[in-house]
Amino acid sequence: MTTKTPAVESMQSTPEPHPAMFAVPTTGLLAMPIPDGCSDLYAAGWAWADALVVRGGDMTTEAEAHWDDERIQGYLDRLKAEHDRLNASAPPSVR
Repeated sequence: MTTKTPAVESMQSTPEPHPAMFAVPTTGLLAMPIPDGCSDLYAAGWAWADALVVRGGDMTTEAEAHWDDERIQGYLDRLKAEHDRLNASAPPSVR
């Protein structure tokens, strides 16, 4: 019978996520690339909104209340970019 030492047991358990980590609900490439030179937080907000757009989600959904300003700005900028793209491709009578 093999017994596990506490160190080995702790390595095998699932670690708790770091408070600054976040999940982005996307797989694969982004529909619209993240702008060059932006911060990681901005990019995270952009990617989150991109995933929302790709899934056909509600583009009036507000950013998470606990997000910091940079992440919110990336989220809002990506949604604005999508609105601009849709408006540019709409017939003049619909704009």
